[in-house]
Amino acid sequence: MNHLQRDSAPCSKSCKARGLVLIGAMLLCSGAAWAAEAPLTLEQAIHDAVARAPSSLAASAAVSTADAEARQADGSLRPQVDLAASQTRATTNLAAQGLMLPGLDPLIGPFSTFDARVELSQVIFDWSRVLQSRSARLAVDVAKAQAALAREHAASRAAIAYINVLGSEQGLEAGKANLALSEDLYRLAVDQRDAGVASGIDVARAETAVSQNRFRVSEADTALQTARLNLRRAIALPSDQPMNLTGRLQRQQVMVPEPEQALSVARRTRPDLLVIAAQLDQLDQLLAAARSERLPKLVAYADYGYSGSTPVQNEERTYRYGASVEVPIFTGGTIGAATDAALSRITEARLRADDLNAQVEEDVLTALVQVRNRAEQVDAAASTRSLAERELTLARDRFSQGVADNIEVVSAQASLTEARAGYVQALAGFQQARVNLAAALGQAETFSLEQNVIASPAAASPASRNDGGGLGVAERNNHG
Repeated sequence: MNHLQRDSAPCSKSCKARGLVLIGAMLLCSGAAWAAEAPLTLEQAIHDAVARAPSSLAASAAVSTADAEARQADGSLRPQVDLAASQTRATTNLAAQGLMLPGLDPLIGPFSTFDARVELSQVIFDWSRVLQSRSARLAVDVAKAQAALAREHAASRAAIAYINVLGSEQGLEAGKANLALSEDLYRLAVDQRDAGVASGIDVARAETAVSQNRFRVSEADTALQTARLNLRRAIALPSDQPMNLTGRLQRQQVMVPEPEQALSVARRTRPDLLVIAAQLDQLDQLLAAARSERLPKLVAYADYGYSGSTPVQNEERTYRYGASVEVPIFTGGTIGAATDAALSRITEARLRADDLNAQVEEDVLTALVQVRNRAEQVDAAASTRSLAERELTLARDRFSQGVADNIEVVSAQASLTEARAGYVQALAGFQQARVNLAAALGQAETFSLEQNVIASPAAASPASRNDGGGLGVAERNNHG
């Protein structure tokens, strides 16, 4: 009896251990399954693109590089302390130095020399180096603005890619609905033929429509897979990680800002404008630094240490301190050339800034026109779809009653197929126009399918009813 009790204790412990392992495995599997089914929102896609896109990571690394270079430039203005020690053994020829002493051998040595000391130097005045240090700190601001621009580009690319996937999904749904409808109409044509009301050509027309819609479904599926691959690349998602998108494209009311307000927002928040402004500030400092090369430079120095034959022979404490002044007189034209180069870079940057300001104005105004017109196109496409559905219902009733053949049915079905595809395309175009407007305002990183653009309504003027055409700023980023 005691033997059985002793054997049961290890068994009980082993069973408990197995149970804990089994529970842990179940939890891990359930966690993995939840992660596999976790929906990918547009906000999460934008966040992932900003955090993982190679362009964003490279821009962040550039900020670190610029910060290190700024600290390096600052360090040249701080005290420099060095420790030096040397032990040498040498001979020297006095005759080679022009010293010929009667009765003295010109060859001296060998002899030993030892020296060890702490050396200190400090720049007292070097205005050019001060301005170069300031320029290096401004370069950090440039790198940060470029990082913000890279994040904005990554966000707009991700938003466009996400919308394309949603549009492709809804396009595939519409294609499957069209296929199901054509199959239903095919069965109706067969029933009508069997009842002696329809002819074989009616069945052939319906069967042709089924084949055409199957082809369209295959095309829609190909477009969806391509769009999903583009989204994976935009958000740097591994190919083996599931991607389950959430949300749908829909027509919501948006508050479109007035052009003046939108331009004011863009001028304050567009990262590319902030980049060029920071670059101009940095170039101004570089120009001042180049001109300051003509000013005197004052450096103080001191050292203290031991000097002797060896570390333990003839050693004595020695020191030195003083200051030096350097005034450039003739530099071969290097200072003038550096000044001219800095002036040329400033002129180039200002020209780019003027062109960029014009581009920003064009982007904003075009995006405003597109949002208004795309919204109207969605409303028109929805109306067209409703009318096509009504037309198909009437044509189907006439065919079912034997009043007409199915030419009207097939024609109405084709119109509905086109109307459904047009509605999905209009929805995608509307949301892409919203992304373009957000990117034109420098707000792509905070874009959402549900939010309004800016809480400032504006009615479309008659002159703005035409679509602006061309690619918006987000679509240019997407085509990159």
